[in-house]
Amino acid sequence: MTRLNLLFVTQIAAILAALAGELLASQLLVTAAIGVFAVAVVATFAQMTGELLVGLTRLRIPDTVAERRR
Repeated sequence: MTRLNLLFVTQIAAILAALAGELLASQLLVTAAIGVFAVAVVATFAQMTGELLVGLTRLRIPDTVAERRR
């Protein structure tokens, strides 16, 4: 699995843990789940931004100046 898939799975697991904490009336479990979810969301955005920047650096822009000189 890719890193993004693992982060999405972590987010879903955190949401399910928060729901379980609500059902069990465990404030500690809900607090931990919300914290893990927030960290996973921030990590997801950081990963996506990094992949976007890497993709932009690999992008080749054709040299149109040479074509205008002809």
